[in-house]
Amino acid sequence: MTPGVTSLLTNRYLVFTGWTLVCVLWATTAVALGLAIFRAWAQGRRPAGEYVVALGALIACSAMGAVMPLVLAWRTAVPASSFRFVGTPGGTPLAVTALNIPWLGSLLQRPVVDGFVAVAALLWAAGTIALGVRFAGGWLLARSIAADAYPTEDPALEAIVTDLVRRGGVMQALEVLESTAIAAPVVIGWRRPRLLVPPAFVLRLPRVQLAGVVAHEIAHIRRGDYAINLLHSALEVPLFFSPAVAWISRCIRDAREFCCDDEAAASIGDRRQYVEALTRLAGVTPMPTIRAAVGIAGPRLITRARRLLQEDSMQQHNRFRLVALGVASVVIVLGGLQLSAASALMLSQKSELPVYKLPDPDVKQPVLVHEVKPEYTDGAKKRQVQGSVELEEVVTPDCTVRDDVRITKSLDPELDAQAVTAAKQWLFKPGTKDGQPVSVRVNIEMTFSLRKHRQ
Repeated sequence: MTPGVTSLLTNRYLVFTGWTLVCVLWATTAVALGLAIFRAWAQGRRPAGEYVVALGALIACSAMGAVMPLVLAWRTAVPASSFRFVGTPGGTPLAVTALNIPWLGSLLQRPVVDGFVAVAALLWAAGTIALGVRFAGGWLLARSIAADAYPTEDPALEAIVTDLVRRGGVMQALEVLESTAIAAPVVIGWRRPRLLVPPAFVLRLPRVQLAGVVAHEIAHIRRGDYAINLLHSALEVPLFFSPAVAWISRCIRDAREFCCDDEAAASIGDRRQYVEALTRLAGVTPMPTIRAAVGIAGPRLITRARRLLQEDSMQQHNRFRLVALGVASVVIVLGGLQLSAASALMLSQKSELPVYKLPDPDVKQPVLVHEVKPEYTDGAKKRQVQGSVELEEVVTPDCTVRDDVRITKSLDPELDAQAVTAAKQWLFKPGTKDGQPVSVRVNIEMTFSLRKHRQ
């Protein structure tokens, strides 16, 4: 591993970001479990209620993603001894060592674990940029398709749309356009909505079925779903790494389509005709990119048809068992969140502790228990560089070396970097003052010898 990569993976800010993402992952999972408990408890509810609750869950996840790094950054200024876990009488220290799991605390603070979360932070940044570009491209694609559409000349379709707009209470003026880029009706736009239909759309469906399909799209307009969905898709981008957010998003999109299905079926007064219309449209070649691009895909047809016809009801589960399982899962998730937050905070709390120097008559020096040898680089061997690198480092009470290792005697840029990398991985029995573990500044020397290397 090159010195540049090693330095990147040990960067305290990158590692802190990685641990913050882990905290957000746990937090969003807790929100999703809360939504699952609600869904289990309120079985048989109207989809509008589920839609509102699921949308609230997504907003909560987004708020946690935005606030979590700010909270952790603020907490880094608070001494570890004063950090209390919210909601417990008297407070419980939020630190791994306070959980009475020493081996877990040592594991989470090892450099190799920090390296993994640093890689996760880099992947998250790359994924967020890629998905952000994809989202912007999808939005521009939708606008381009709408701009290229042309007014329909079918009076029957226009009459149906005018009647449904009036009955549906839609206040905006609605344009009906035809587009060869789509294969099923879709609404684009919020303040100036446009209903796009494929050419010869009327010829594919009987009048009553056509009215049902159009009523579904008009329901989206009345509800303002286009604007809400754009915001929804934007909020998903930085939270793409969370399976819980993906599930919450699916719940939102399913409930949104169910709401519009109910309104459409009610407008024509025949659920079977509406389901048949959906089935016939499903047999048409699907739209290539527009629905996926702006995130307006809904549940599978079989799910929608089953729900509308109520011929194959979904399996009902025991509410109390599901709620009990959900509560137990939330407790586990909160425990994981506590551990992750503690690991993130320790990165900064290490530098907040007082540091003692040797020789100090009241301080016992740390004892080395695990040494990592520095790598002798090929370039240094070719140049036959030999000698010692002297370093100054701080050994913390949690047995590890603080990130700010300083070179006091340089030998070679490449070997200096290797010495710092190795020093950060050393583990010690911590130094003590009055019997209590403290941070101690120590001097170490690493020798590079070609003779030893050849042996």
